[in-house]
Amino acid sequence: MTGAEPPELVAARVAGARIEGTRRRGKLAILDLDTGEALVISLRMTGKLLSRSADAAADPYVRGHFIFESGRELRFSDTRKFGRIVLVPQQAIRAESADGARAKGALHERLGIEPFSRAFTTSRFARLLTARQRSRLKPLLLDQTFVAGIGNIYANEALYRARIHPLRSAGSLRREQVRALHQAILAALRRAITLRGSSIDDYRDARGRRGRMQREFLVHGREDEPCARCGHAIRKAWVAGRGTYWCPHCQRAPARR
Repeated sequence: MTGAEPPELVAARVAGARIEGTRRRGKLAILDLDTGEALVISLRMTGKLLSRSADAAADPYVRGHFIFESGRELRFSDTRKFGRIVLVPQQAIRAESADGARAKGALHERLGIEPFSRAFTTSRFARLLTARQRSRLKPLLLDQTFVAGIGNIYANEALYRARIHPLRSAGSLRREQVRALHQAILAALRRAITLRGSSIDDYRDARGRRGRMQREFLVHGREDEPCARCGHAIRKAWVAGRGTYWCPHCQRAPARR
């Protein structure tokens, strides 16, 4: 669960510690302890953090749990064992700068800009795209060193909202398309937060409830269904190893050279 250190050692280091604050960086949940260290948690594909009473029914997929003085537990459940928890000094996870922040010894050596930060302006996004102008947009949006926190589902949804094909290169976008994609990223993420995420398979919130964003997918998971805008059938392909959905009419493919 903890990577380089055995769980028993980590348990000994956090025993008796108090959680002084919680925060997020990209896809990472961070619990700041009064010991000067922080628990950094990556749920990956199937991980869940569940708040439970000590006598709650057992979960066969719980990989670790933290017991509080109140008697409640924070359980880390992960069906496929892809999730990770590491314990690092708090200063190893510095506050975000406009160029991203390093988290030496944590789960990511470098994370890109936060979509909801003040630094993530349209002009800043345009400069980031220019610096990676040869990159294809779908893999680029999934690159956590580019922009932190965008997953496969929301990359698909944002590109559809902006009417941009997933294989367009970053440097091919016109100014209005950059603005549209910037707004679409924020719109897709904000809607997902409002609806408490997407529960397609395993995801549940801390209370064990399903999210509702999957009910409002515009393109993700809708292969061969009609596009809500034009009626053409949604297509699917694998891009950078991830299922990618788009409308061939609304999201025109880039011209082949």
